Order: sequence, then C-alpha cells, then structure tokens
Amino acid sequence: MKLFERDEPEIKAPVNQVPTNDTREDDAKMNTKPEATKVDPPAPAPSSARDGVSVIGKTLFVKGELEAAEDMLIEGRVEGSIKHTARELTIGVSGVVNADIDAKNLVIEGTVEGNIVGAESVVIRDSADVRGNVYTGRISIADGAQFSGTVDMDLSKSPKH
Repeated sequence: MKLFERDEPEIKAPVNQVPTNDTREDDAKMNTKPEATKVDPPAPAPSSARDGVSVIGKTLFVKGELEAAEDMLIEGRVEGSIKHTARELTIGVSGVVNADIDAKNLVIEGTVEGNIVGAESVVIRDSADVRGNVYTGRISIADGAQFSGTVDMDLSKSPKH
C-alpha cells in the first residue's frame, strides 16, 4: 500500500490530434501574458508616520508647558515651553513653535521663535525659519535656512543653567 495514493483516473490528452483554428486561438489567449499594470512604488512614509514617534499633527494647537520623554514630531502649533528628554525632537515643515525649547537633539524644519537649548545637537534645515538664541554643543545650519539670533556653544551659559 502506498501512502497518499489517489484513486482518481489519470487523464491523458490525445497525442496525434491536429489543432484546429479554435484550439489555436484558445491556446494563444491562454499563452498571452496579461498587460502589466503600472503600480507606483509606495511613497516614502511621511515624517508623521515614523515608528515610535509621537506626533502633534497639523491641526493641533498646544498652549502651555509640553513635556515629553519619547521621540516627538511637531507639525502643528505650540506656544509656551517644551521640555523634551528623549533622543530627538523634530519641528516638522508645517510646525510653528513659539516657545522656549529644551531638548537633547533638536531638528528644525519649520518655524521656531524662542530660546533653544540642545543638550547634544541642533540641526536647522533649509526649510526652517528660526528666531531666537541657540545654546548647544553642536549645531548645523543648512544653506537656505532663515536664522536670526545668536549661537552659544557653551551650554553653561544657557538660560536653564
């Protein structure tokens, strides 16, 4: 006895059958490849869809003291103060912040007005408009960025010390 043996009869096609026009057309239809449909690759995830990042969306307005201990992206409006202790705080292209900011690593792509303390670094991208004093050990200001204020690389002189 064989395992997995089937009791179905084997179907064999006739060997010497001459194809007719109908069978040639059917074969041609079956052998044609369907037209390839152009599918655009998925767009890169917007910055608001980054994994493990809290987002203040474009339609949100926060007024007061904002404190966070996780990576954050601000695309909305914030007025007051921001204390951020996680790895990175990003002010997105649509973000408008009128606040003093204290963060470990800060990336600015939008508009910020206020004093900025970056414990490790501050990156001001070409789309940014920054008005205020920056205190950080490491700074990068891209060509095309708008910046009005001072930069002090001695953190002991920052307003929080």
